[in-house]
Formats: sequence, C-alpha cells, structure tokens
Amino acid sequence: SKKGYYLTFNSSNGILQKIKKISKNGINSKIVLLKEHMFLIDNSNKLLKFNRCLVHFGVDDDQVVMTTNLKLTKFKNGEDIPQAKSAEEWERAGENKKPAWAYYNNDPSTAEQCGLLYNWFAVNDPRGLAPEGWHIPSEDEWKKLGDFFSQKYPRNVNSIKSKTEWTRYENGDNTSGFNAFPCGYRSKTGSFNQFGGATAWWSASKDGGGDRSHNSMFFSFSNVYHEYNVAQNNRASGLSVRCMKD
Repeated sequence: SKKGYYLTFNSSNGILQKIKKISKNGINSKIVLLKEHMFLIDNSNKLLKFNRCLVHFGVDDDQVVMTTNLKLTKFKNGEDIPQAKSAEEWERAGENKKPAWAYYNNDPSTAEQCGLLYNWFAVNDPRGLAPEGWHIPSEDEWKKLGDFFSQKYPRNVNSIKSKTEWTRYENGDNTSGFNAFPCGYRSKTGSFNQFGGATAWWSASKDGGGDRSHNSMFFSFSNVYHEYNVAQNNRASGLSVRCMKD
C-alpha cells in the first residue's frame, strides 16, 4: 500500500463506505498535493462510474470534494425541497426565508452538468441538504481548498474549469479534476444570469453579521485575475452546491 488515503466502496450498491488513512512506519503522512482517484461520486454518495474523485491531501487531514454539483430535490429526511419556477415564487421564498431550488432558466436539461441552484435557506435548513456522510463546506474549508488551488495551479483557474461550455471566457483544461461548469446563478428577484461565464458554490457559513445579516458566504474564482475568492452574497440568491466528505 502507499501512503495517504484510499476510498472503499460497498461492492453490492457502490456506496462509499469510508476513507482510510494509511500510515507509513507508524507515522501519518503529512503531504500537500492533489490526488485524482478514478471514482466519480454522485449526489447520493454512490459510485456512478470509474472517473475522478477529487481528493485534497492536507496536513493532518484531508478534503474529499464532489466533482459534480448537487441536484437533490429532497432533504435528507425525505421531505421535498420546494421548487420555485417563477420569479415571483423565488423572490417570495427569499423574503420569507424559506428553502427553494430551481433549474437554471427553468430548463431541466441544465441539471446534467450543472445540478440545481439553491437559495441559502435550503443550504441551512435543519432537515439537511447534504447526503448522509457529507456536508456543505464552511467558509474556512472553501478558503483552504482555494489556497491549495492557488499553490498548486498559480494564476491558472483553467485547471479547475470544465473543458466545455465556457462561452464568455476560454474553456478550462480541468487538470485538477474539479470540473467547474459555468452554471451561472439566480438573483434574489428571480432573474437568471451568467450561464456560460461564471459559477459559484454556497458555503454553510453566515457572514460576520450572523443572523442580523441578509448575506452568507460563497466560493468562486475570477476568470480575469485567476484568483480564488470567498465572498458574500444575498441568502435569497440561487447558487450551486458542492459537498465535502465528513
């Protein structure tokens, strides 16, 4: 065996069982590098096919990140997450601080590559948006991954971008395996924007204003400056969601 971590799956149903740390000479490995295992994990924590699962090895711990955006329409307890099709439905959900999801431009065909757009009230709902064994990354976890990308691929966000669909900027090469499609976002008033030119993922963290604020934190990157950013956005906006393994 080699140092680092490996993934094990239940052979009968393809569900990820555990991530096991391997020690060498009784000492846990302390390395920082990007490893691409040949697995693709879907939003239900199941092995879909042999492909890449992004694994970030860090000092003392690791980050395993889904390579696809979430596209679940039910909370972890089985209750439906309300779909907001019209701009009025979407805006009303935000004003009432209720969870909602949408296809970009209400087009179901976008879900294959982009998953769904969720407001932050769906992310923060106590019924749980992330599948069992996964969680929505915190602000600090996104910063850690962004710092890692910056060190591993300096001034080159093309390494995390998908190889297709970037119509407003050049396509990426996806050397990292993160596979970021330009899925755009939905504003708090319900308009859809930036498909083909931008993408962003919610964090589980509120901004510094806490419950008094209307904003929460999200992770994105700049196609112009090739930098990774954790910033704040209105909680009623619709962004993509990626999960990290617990």
